Amino acid sequence: GICVNGGYLYVASGNIADENNNYIYNNKIYKIELLDFELCDSIEVGPNPVQLISVDDNHIAVCCSGDYASDFGGTYLIDVNTNETQKLDETLYNIEAYNNHLYGYTNPYGTLKFYKYDINTLQKEEILSGWNHNSSPYGINIDPSNGDIYITTNGNYTSNGEDKFLFNNKTN
Repeated sequence: GICVNGGYLYVASGNIADENNNYIYNNKIYKIELLDFELCDSIEVGPNPVQLISVDDNHIAVCCSGDYASDFGGTYLIDVNTNETQKLDETLYNIEAYNNHLYGYTNPYGTLKFYKYDINTLQKEEILSGWNHNSSPYGINIDPSNGDIYITTNGNYTSNGEDKFLFNNKTN
């Protein structure tokens, strides 16, 4: 994962190799100054960070996939002014930001839920509770002009996914 916020580039380091070329899950986000590409800091999050997005001028959000065995990942919010991290109480997959809110979905053990987090208060709200599609979500995007939410599906790996579902942000 990679994103830009302010004058900095943020890069996820999810995996590294040890001296024997064994895969190790890393937990660092590297903060790099855009003017000279100098490394400024490394920020610790959960294991295997895979997606970074700029939420607003002061925050980036990170999705971590964990180790796929004992750690199921997490979603972290980083204050770009202090580099402090805060773990959200839900592990979201494929996150998107709109109007000081973080959107995403979680699907632990087949229980699909969509959430919207207020970035300022960290209050969460379950949204799109009427999801009744046979396919699992595979991606999420939000139209910046009106807040409409678009979701793609994967077809559960046995059939083609559906192109998209549109949820009007004002009514769902």
